[in-house]
Amino acid sequence: MDHLNPMKTMAAGQYGAVVVRAPGEPAVDKEYVYLLGELGQEHEGGHEEEEEEEEGGGARTFFMTMNGRTEEAPLAIERNANGFVSREGFSDSRVGNTVRFRLLNVSPSTYHSFGMHGYNFCDRGGTVDASGGCPNQGRPVNIVSLSPLEGMTVELRTDNPGLWMIHCHVLDHVAEGMMSYFDVK
Repeated sequence: MDHLNPMKTMAAGQYGAVVVRAPGEPAVDKEYVYLLGELGQEHEGGHEEEEEEEEGGGARTFFMTMNGRTEEAPLAIERNANGFVSREGFSDSRVGNTVRFRLLNVSPSTYHSFGMHGYNFCDRGGTVDASGGCPNQGRPVNIVSLSPLEGMTVELRTDNPGLWMIHCHVLDHVAEGMMSYFDVK
């Protein structure tokens, strides 16, 4: 992140993540990074003006994104043997895997959430057990909120096959493109 003019440079896509594993962090079958952000400059008066321009035939210049993309062109950032790599498409897994999601709100002044249909994860770390409970006196949730420039990690066991929607629960952000899917086969 540029500390001289982050409002401008982050809106142009200048951001990323450095992932450092916690000591004793257990291995997982799949690991993904999700960068929740916004691309483009809002006009004075907000991005509502830009949506009106788009409907009237003008170019859309403001997007809410996951991994720098809208739902129309998804990008998965996945850990492999050599580190994290990006690829076109959705994050995915097979039934029976443990999956870790590294979440980062890369918006300098906007709150986002990460919500997943079809799965719960524990609000204090760990994975939901077979009885629906969580370790560390946590509780199962399917939405977490992220303040600007805040990150967190959530984990889950894939026991529910299907194509599950992932999106911000600020509904304007969904309408502006902040949505993807998790494909469990």
